[in-house]
Amino acid sequence: MHSKQPRSGSLALPIVFFGCVGMVLSWVLTPSYGPWVANAVTALPLLIAALLWGETARKVQLSRRGLASGVVVGVTLTLLSWLVAPAAIRTVPALGLELFHLYSTLNRAPGPLRALPILLLAAAAEEAVWRGELVTWLRRRCGVALTLVAAVLAYSLPIAASGSLLLFAMANGLGAVFTLQRLTSGGWMAPFISHAIWALGVFVVRPIL
Repeated sequence: MHSKQPRSGSLALPIVFFGCVGMVLSWVLTPSYGPWVANAVTALPLLIAALLWGETARKVQLSRRGLASGVVVGVTLTLLSWLVAPAAIRTVPALGLELFHLYSTLNRAPGPLRALPILLLAAAAEEAVWRGELVTWLRRRCGVALTLVAAVLAYSLPIAASGSLLLFAMANGLGAVFTLQRLTSGGWMAPFISHAIWALGVFVVRPIL
């Protein structure tokens, strides 16, 4: 007698739940241990779980179109951040205080440059789970619009644990861009490239503050 095999993609929701718990935990640990230790502790198990038990995360093929999309979107987001942030800070001084607090947190040892592998690891884990497993699961059950809304909410709500309205707003904006990119490119590698380029640009190459 053969036992029933789990339906393909049936572990997507547990992986996403694990990801949400991990993201909340990383923000809980950050005040005591800093963001780099917190992200290393939570992102690595999350990425391993997605690669081992997920359906989409293992598919890392990247077309030329996906590569081009990743680079163009990543560079565009970085340029927009560099150009818009100073004007936004002048208009809303409270935004400058939030950014100052964010960069003060990120500059804790070992700092963004030395912690570059952790920065990329965290981006890969987020994309593999939320734009990989979750979007695949949603698209089999929902239309594009509902998939977009649900994926963005699932990504941004755990970031509310940071207590920062700025980070929550950024998560919604970036989550929408990366989810749309995932829906049009067909895989999570294109949004990962964009995510990595943007993070490198605003946290390592030329911090906004």
